[in-house]
Amino acid sequence: MAKIGRPGLSREQKIELWERLKGGQCPTDIARVLARTKGAIHPVLALNGGIAPVARRRGSHTRTPNRRKLLT
Repeated sequence: MAKIGRPGLSREQKIELWERLKGGQCPTDIARVLARTKGAIHPVLALNGGIAPVARRRGSHTRTPNRRKLLT
């Protein structure tokens, strides 16, 4: 079955989007480079208020994989 609507941006495209925005390019130019419309990248920018999200990482209080093996 065919997908309806626009697919989202890939992880690599989102990284490039935020790097270019931080470098001072306008959203229209970024959309042109990514071969998308401005309307396709606007929701990504609006979701975080135009500020690049922080890279996710595990908290310092979580168990390590080795510790989890010991508990099972």
